[in-house]
Amino acid sequence: PRSTLFPYTTLFRSVGRDRVMADILTEAKNAFTERGRSVLVEAVPGLGRSAVLDATALLAKTLGARVLRASANATGPGMFQVAARLATQLAEDVPEAAIAAARAEGVAEILFESEPDGTAPLEPLKLRKFRASAKKRYALQNALSRWFLRASHDQPLAIVVDDVQNADEPSAALLAALATEVDQGKLLLLTT
Repeated sequence: PRSTLFPYTTLFRSVGRDRVMADILTEAKNAFTERGRSVLVEAVPGLGRSAVLDATALLAKTLGARVLRASANATGPGMFQVAARLATQLAEDVPEAAIAAARAEGVAEILFESEPDGTAPLEPLKLRKFRASAKKRYALQNALSRWFLRASHDQPLAIVVDDVQNADEPSAALLAALATEVDQGKLLLLTT
């Protein structure tokens, strides 16, 4: 309910972000109850794009979504750095749901070094290193995209990426693919 969200978002009212936050709230509600949505927040540096992402992450949590966050500026060099950060959060935060989604999509072998057999207590999931030749890169991007979308079926998912223009190329391609497929899940993809 809006009354629940109000205390969390009043900070952003005072700095002229009412319209932006109202639009994002509408998109988030639609993403989590109907069909996924993709939102790009554009503004010149220093006008509060990151603050909007912070508010959106909190908003998504209040709406019951699992939030995965990454900053393209905070990742190291190499391929799939942003993707690996997001995947690690999903695998660590909800390992049972993560492995179930990967199995349901038939991508567990691509994403994980080993799968739990289901008989012992779940050990921490160990993701494979996301390195791929050009030939295998599409398969990895496809597996990650399908995995994130499937994970959003059980609980709405918000993927929030700051400074996407600085993302490594394979991660940017993954996010672009997700943006075209968000309507297949309860997924909000928000980038700056």
